[in-house]
Amino acid sequence: MLAAHPLAPLVSLHHLDHIEPISPGGQHGSPLDAARRLVRASRLDPARSLQQAFCYQRGPRYTWSVSVSWGYTVQLYPWAVAPHELEVPLRTRGGRGPMARDDACAQPAVFFLSAARNDTSSRGRGRSRATMTEYTRRVAKPGAKECDRPSFLAASTVHTVRVFAPKMSPNEWTRAPRRHCCSTKRTRFGTELEVRIRYCGRGELTTP
Repeated sequence: MLAAHPLAPLVSLHHLDHIEPISPGGQHGSPLDAARRLVRASRLDPARSLQQAFCYQRGPRYTWSVSVSWGYTVQLYPWAVAPHELEVPLRTRGGRGPMARDDACAQPAVFFLSAARNDTSSRGRGRSRATMTEYTRRVAKPGAKECDRPSFLAASTVHTVRVFAPKMSPNEWTRAPRRHCCSTKRTRFGTELEVRIRYCGRGELTTP
């Protein structure tokens, strides 16, 4: 649900002691500790917390759909997914959704926030105007099945996603909200995916 936060500012998180940790790892794996990374990132850019951006990466024999939930997670779907489907939680079959829980070829690669800092390459007037957040791939369970389709094999080489984004002004929420656009590029021999979130150009649409 957090990965499909609506186009609205994050106001608060409630009842963390009654749910499973929102991300894997962390000291003792407690729900509170899992939320601390999200909170630390939000201090760098409060207005952008959990805001989604969608990108599409094309290569030889593959098309990826990338959904960024800033400061929390990145989901890489090794197939084309329409924006109106990415902006809501994708449900597993049994709930009339498009994903089968036991089908390795119907699961996205999921990356969780591992680091967040000001982007020192984008400094101006004495302070940073952008952030860099890094997301690390969630390790598959031992013995888990892997999909052998070309698009999935290409995605399996990506271990880290780096997201660069301009700091979002809180004043944007006083205007008609609009989802930001982004572009992608593979780096380090394909093991990293670089995502750059930016303001959309005039007439620009987010389409696969």
